[in-house]
Amino acid sequence: MHSPIPSRRGTGAALAAAALAAFAAVAFAATDASREAAFHAENIVAMHRMMEGMEIKPSGNVDLDFARMMIAHHQGAIDMALAELR
Repeated sequence: MHSPIPSRRGTGAALAAAALAAFAAVAFAATDASREAAFHAENIVAMHRMMEGMEIKPSGNVDLDFARMMIAHHQGAIDMALAELR
């Protein structure tokens, strides 16, 4: 016998799956936002540390001064890359 009332079988499971997918999307976005904020904060610290390290007192030896600045510069690049990987 055919009922005039449409069946709602499976609707609860579909709604639950949709709700779970929506929740996961929001949670993932929040996680992404917090990861991005953490990266930017860590990157700013690394950038400041690098800039301070590059502010050297000239020694009179341009080769030595350049090397000292590049050591700080490249260490900053390493620190920023590690922040991005985290």
